[in-house]
Amino acid sequence: MPSTEFTSEEVSAEKKFVVGNSAVGVNSVSSNVFTLTGDHNFINGETIRVNSQNGHLPDGLVHNTVYFAITSGTGIADSDQIKIGKTLNDALGEFAACFASKAMRCSS
Repeated sequence: MPSTEFTSEEVSAEKKFVVGNSAVGVNSVSSNVFTLTGDHNFINGETIRVNSQNGHLPDGLVHNTVYFAITSGTGIADSDQIKIGKTLNDALGEFAACFASKAMRCSS
């Protein structure tokens, strides 16, 4: 039986990025723009999943659900920022889903 354990010489399709946090632990999500701790290499419309290390996600995000990266458009100023679409068509049309606290209103 072949080994199924990943080795550093194999190619993986997994990409991992971390959303930035302030000193008090508040995530860097503003106006539906997620600011990462480093530059990303997502392609517009690429499927992504969002997971939490501590069980807390912005309102509206569902753990391990397939979403779609929005890598350009209004509000995205740097290569460390993305928005998230709920469908491929949303991502390609730059229609970001609203992920904010209940007290906030969203617009794409």
